[in-house]
Amino acid sequence: MLEVIVLFTTLLCAHFLLDFGIQGDFVAKFKARTVDGQDNVMWKWVLTAHAAAHTLPVLILTQSIVLGLLMFTSHFVIDFLKCEQKINFNQDQILHILIVTVITALSFLI
Repeated sequence: MLEVIVLFTTLLCAHFLLDFGIQGDFVAKFKARTVDGQDNVMWKWVLTAHAAAHTLPVLILTQSIVLGLLMFTSHFVIDFLKCEQKINFNQDQILHILIVTVITALSFLI
């Protein structure tokens, strides 16, 4: 049980660090398809890099490519939806925490 709590807490802390502590204004702004009403040609690169950064702790801690792909894909899609204003900030964060929970659970089942 302690291993589950430690993994969940570590992944959650990594999420908060990466989404708030070190994301930076550039990534927060330029991961969207439009910036200040203009098409943003680099959004795919910025959003991909951001999702990849969130994937790294999952890969290191779970040693699972499948769980890493789950983190990458879900983070990319969730942030894309937020940037498109299909979901709000709170929904974005709840979905990310839900994914961390799922990844934690799956890591002990795989």
